[in-house]
Amino acid sequence: LTVHGRTREQMYAPPVDWDIIAQVKAAVDIPVVANGDVVDIDSAIKLYDTTKCDLIMIGRGALGAPWLFGQIKAYLQTGQRLPGPTLEERMQVLKLQARLAKEFKGEYIAMREMRKHASWYLKGFRGASALRKLCAQLSTLSDVDRLIEQVLAQQRL
Repeated sequence: LTVHGRTREQMYAPPVDWDIIAQVKAAVDIPVVANGDVVDIDSAIKLYDTTKCDLIMIGRGALGAPWLFGQIKAYLQTGQRLPGPTLEERMQVLKLQARLAKEFKGEYIAMREMRKHASWYLKGFRGASALRKLCAQLSTLSDVDRLIEQVLAQQRL
């Protein structure tokens, strides 16, 4: 059973009610998957501890940060906190996602979808607002390459 501690009407606000997930877990004898507001190792551990759930599901927290799954898995298995990717590694993952999306969906659809995904990769960057405007104009894989070049140049200043 997967439980998200917000209603459809609440959408993304307020914060997920982890206590309601804990109540569901206590009331049933089947595995419970908790979902909501997992953005890093600490929030994943807190969700496990608060809800006593069997598994967690990660959604928006992984947008622009697909390495989050590996970081949480490593921590749960070894207690080791893996560092986040370097700027260059982050941009390599963005480029890989764009290339795979193009192969799977074709360039027209993939690049329109990559507009929002590329924006997530830029969260927290200096000048992110201007860079997101470039994301909104992505039409080709070459545009993604140019965006990445600009991100790398701008962040190294």
